[in-house]
Amino acid sequence: MNTISRYLRKTFEHARNGSAVGATDSRRLTDYATAADFQEIFTEEVDALYLLAFLLMANHLRAEACLVSGIEECVHGTQIFKEWARSWARRTIIRNAIHMISPRSDSAGEAPPTGARAPTASPIYHPLAAVLRLKSFERFVFVMSIFEKYSDHECSSLLSCSVQEVVRGRSRALQESALSDGLASKLMLPELGQLATHHGRHTEPQLHQDVQTECHTG
Repeated sequence: MNTISRYLRKTFEHARNGSAVGATDSRRLTDYATAADFQEIFTEEVDALYLLAFLLMANHLRAEACLVSGIEECVHGTQIFKEWARSWARRTIIRNAIHMISPRSDSAGEAPPTGARAPTASPIYHPLAAVLRLKSFERFVFVMSIFEKYSDHECSSLLSCSVQEVVRGRSRALQESALSDGLASKLMLPELGQLATHHGRHTEPQLHQDVQTECHTG
């Protein structure tokens, strides 16, 4: 996470000097988010945004790369209304993760998750480990539809699949993770972000050993 902090400082320092979208454009409407607005968002919510990337990528190094590319795209990309900036930051991370992983519902050749037994981690980490053990498509559908509350149609559009595939993927994810829909719905990312902050973001050593292996090799 030190890498992310350094990148944040460097990126927004350049943005203040006018290299980011609209940083010095006098014609820019005040209704649009500026680099300073995104700096505030990524600085204040770095834990939750990083955890979102980690849940999708199931790998710490890939999660950092996903978050960094999200910062870059938000600062140098399309103009966004201020009121959409926070949701746009999360959506950008999700889109980048999809581009990096290319999760597919018909991933018959994808290796099954390592270790089918329940994790031996502390109960507060059990949901995190359960999600990380899912195959990529099921994991993406789970995070997008349950944590992020995206509709089935929105998930299908982003994942380039049918609504039926999204529904089946979520059903498999709930079954394989052993998380009930009601319990999973309560495990919102802001709460997990606070958990990550409280424990110094070092969640990986607390996971089941099989999950650690998958994270390092996936």
